[in-house]
Amino acid sequence: MDIPKISLDPELDEDTITHEFVHHARTVDESRGGFAKTAYKTVNGICDMTFHRRNESDIHNFEEAATVAETTARTMDPAKRVSGYYDYVEGIFQRTAYDSDRKRLTGNSQSANIDETRGVKGKAVVNRINEEFAKTHIASMRMNGRTALQSYDILNQKE
Repeated sequence: MDIPKISLDPELDEDTITHEFVHHARTVDESRGGFAKTAYKTVNGICDMTFHRRNESDIHNFEEAATVAETTARTMDPAKRVSGYYDYVEGIFQRTAYDSDRKRLTGNSQSANIDETRGVKGKAVVNRINEEFAKTHIASMRMNGRTALQSYDILNQKE
């Protein structure tokens, strides 16, 4: 099995670095379930390419939305530059959607000052994603005609 390699460029911000590490954690942490688990199906630690080829757009849609949500919850401070995946959330400005999601995922009220929110760590963030993801704006991210939540449902149907 290949060893994952994440290259850290000095110009990358906390949000970008965290995003890539979250993809990795979502894939290798077998204790995760629900929205906090990767959309990629694996068999003995290897990606099931048949499942991947059949569901590539839904995998990408849900995986990126859930990774953005977890990144939003984990970073110590709010992102200076909002993830480009918020471009796919309709009917709300990117920054407004991000700030609302950050407050929800870090356990703050919507009236809280965004600059006073702090990231969540460990199992607490996994629990927050499973409890709150469906209520976030990023969950309504629409790619290829479906929301991330619709993609999640498709990927988790019994075959």
